[in-house]
Amino acid sequence: MDRNLKNDLCQKFAIVGSVLILFAGTWAQALEVKPYGRLKFSSITATQKVMSFSKETHSAITHAGQTASTPEAQKKYDESARSTFQTQQSRLGLNVSEGDNLKGKVEIDFVDFNQSTHGAGNQFRIRQGYIEYGFGDFTLTGGQKWITFSGVVPHTYNIVQASFYSGNSGFIGQELSLKWNASEAFTLYGALGARGKNTTATQTKQELGYLPALTLRGDVHLGMGLVGFAAIYGKMNNEDLDTNTSSTFEDSTSYAYKVFTDLKFSVLNLKSEIFYGENTEDLALLALAGSNYSNANKRSVQTYGGFLSLSTALGEKSSVWAGYGMAQHNKASEVIAANGLSRNELIRLGADYAAKENFKFFLELTHFQTQYVATTDADEKATVAELGMNLTF
Repeated sequence: MDRNLKNDLCQKFAIVGSVLILFAGTWAQALEVKPYGRLKFSSITATQKVMSFSKETHSAITHAGQTASTPEAQKKYDESARSTFQTQQSRLGLNVSEGDNLKGKVEIDFVDFNQSTHGAGNQFRIRQGYIEYGFGDFTLTGGQKWITFSGVVPHTYNIVQASFYSGNSGFIGQELSLKWNASEAFTLYGALGARGKNTTATQTKQELGYLPALTLRGDVHLGMGLVGFAAIYGKMNNEDLDTNTSSTFEDSTSYAYKVFTDLKFSVLNLKSEIFYGENTEDLALLALAGSNYSNANKRSVQTYGGFLSLSTALGEKSSVWAGYGMAQHNKASEVIAANGLSRNELIRLGADYAAKENFKFFLELTHFQTQYVATTDADEKATVAELGMNLTF
């Protein structure tokens, strides 16, 4: 390259770079960036094989694993107690704001369901990344976030499990939502979102067609908290799938609706949810695995459940909580394949102590009673103890 041309290009790059740096610095002065996070370390012990959603790991235990009656070695393995140490449910994030009406959030955590006891090679995942813009009584939010259908979550330090598969429904997804603060007593939400998720490199029924998932939600604000309702609907274009070679597939619908509460009575906090839905896992609501429409059998799956969670303070530094949750498929033996989940229940007890305002020690006991569609050993029971410490910032 000619020396003069090279020098000219370097000068131009330097000028452009200086302008960009100056612009970025000026813009950064108008932005408020606040890091936040949670560092959680715990020891987890289970009385038998346990599952974290579909994986046999301790990352975020959701239910008791299915044990085998034969061969003897497999039976012994499944029924053996197990323990581990975990930091997977730690998370980091940034809240970004410009003025009072423009905000954004990016959040990652360190959950890797492919590693039961993780090490330095652990992967992180992006949990949330969205933009929020307010105008008048309205707020427009778009990105990957807790979907509008989500409602409330129970009291627990198992924050990734959060009673999914046992009474909670509605997870993180891609969504555009509009919030209207109609009055001090009522908030109305409407949302358009992705129909579930697709983590493959090939488009599938969640993306075929023009119609997104539709969500409507209303929160009634009371003096003691809120009572809310939510409904979500999505259509799956199964007839357009390339696997429909014999033209026998039929389009299906997925929906769910629920009522939830978050109420305070003096020092007592009550959270609850009750839901009912059809083909809920086609919308990735995490209500209970197996709730998917079957093209082969032209069969839909109805699922229902709910949770109740209570927490109260014990003095200034301690709190205790208790909860129950359940999710079940209707007529599971007729619509769920062998060895699939039929019903899952949990009972949870916990307590924590604040050594400092943002640093707590905690102990949480969870008992799972899980039913599978099987001819033998269909009912499984597992008790999980988690002892740890939690730092928030």
